[in-house]
Amino acid sequence: NTIPIRLGEISKETEYVLEHFNMEKPRLQTNISGESVILVDHNERTQTADGFEEAKILELVDHHRISNFHTDEPLKVRMDIVGCTSTLVFELYKEAGLTPEKNIAGLMLSAIVSDTLLFKSPTCTERDVKAAEELAVISETNLEKYGLDMLIAGTNLDDKTNEELLNMDMKVFDEFINSNKGTHIYPNPSSYNDMYITTNTNDNMYMNKNRNQPNSDIEYMIKIASQQ
Repeated sequence: NTIPIRLGEISKETEYVLEHFNMEKPRLQTNISGESVILVDHNERTQTADGFEEAKILELVDHHRISNFHTDEPLKVRMDIVGCTSTLVFELYKEAGLTPEKNIAGLMLSAIVSDTLLFKSPTCTERDVKAAEELAVISETNLEKYGLDMLIAGTNLDDKTNEELLNMDMKVFDEFINSNKGTHIYPNPSSYNDMYITTNTNDNMYMNKNRNQPNSDIEYMIKIASQQ
């Protein structure tokens, strides 16, 4: 039996999705030591649970780069250049001659909408669009209306502190830690509207907002911390 788990608290967007499709939150588990694990939508050590080194990794399904990822044994890997890992998962369903249940199809559809910003992201592919359209039929979902409602629900940040806003969905690339060459830590664009954190050669961290984003006439730069 396979049990879905989450590593942290869910977002407003995810709350909306789970309520819409009448699904419970996955179990919270922050340590996977001794577990047999399938990694989905991530592979870098800094982005997974504690105890990774003591877990048995059975399989990897992802659409990101591979970095800092080591296993003691061979494993199944499904990776490709698509906008969302759920597109790959749906293709695995089809290859096995299976159709996801209605609510599961709805969750998979939601992931594609979120990752591709309703097909507006430059990372979106025709495979993502095709998968989403098929999943919308299976889940009996009005794709355009639901997609917009879901993304709007995810923009409600009223209950977030400044610290939470700056750190939510942030990814750490540890090959750059303690480096003087500079690094970029990119969060999910749906969370920050393409904001990013940079570390310059003086190890000062800044937050910048892309000038090219709609309604952003000025660039914001907030000094966050000074690395020692």
